[in-house]
Amino acid sequence: MQTLDLIIIFGYLIGVTLFGIWFAPKQETTEDYFVGDRSVPWWAIAASIVATETSTITFISVPGIAFAKGGNFQFLQLVFGYMLGRIVISLLFIPMYFRGELQTVYQLLGERFGSKVKMLASALFVVMRNIADGIRLLLTAIVLAAVYVAFQPNADHCFDNFTRRDYDNFHLLRRNGSGDLG
Repeated sequence: MQTLDLIIIFGYLIGVTLFGIWFAPKQETTEDYFVGDRSVPWWAIAASIVATETSTITFISVPGIAFAKGGNFQFLQLVFGYMLGRIVISLLFIPMYFRGELQTVYQLLGERFGSKVKMLASALFVVMRNIADGIRLLLTAIVLAAVYVAFQPNADHCFDNFTRRDYDNFHLLRRNGSGDLG
């Protein structure tokens, strides 16, 4: 890692912390937390949506897929899906948030389809989120291990082999079609 890389990483961490400090005093109720007192500008809502859907897997794997030997641009399907999803959310849900009719998507599901659908969607979200977060945590650990080894050239080689084996197992799962891990 070069000095510029470290400046970018620490600049990002400081910026996120300052952003949180700036918004924290303005949140007095649960409604303020969920909908920002309905005073958040459109660009902040858009940035929040992008930040929410962008994971470590996306951030690291997309350039790797595109620029690897034999790589392609199939991942653009995901990008176009995100764009379409943002348009649908912008047209259907965000106006309801600003009119004060809606705080969460689960509230909308409960009003439109009943409490059973609301509970099912909530349960599925929790289960799938835990699985996805576990995989994101593993992949982040692999990246951090690579950074650690880059700064410590004499690091324990067993540690390096452990992460390489986990990385290979992850790709074996992807090739066998054992589920969408991204």
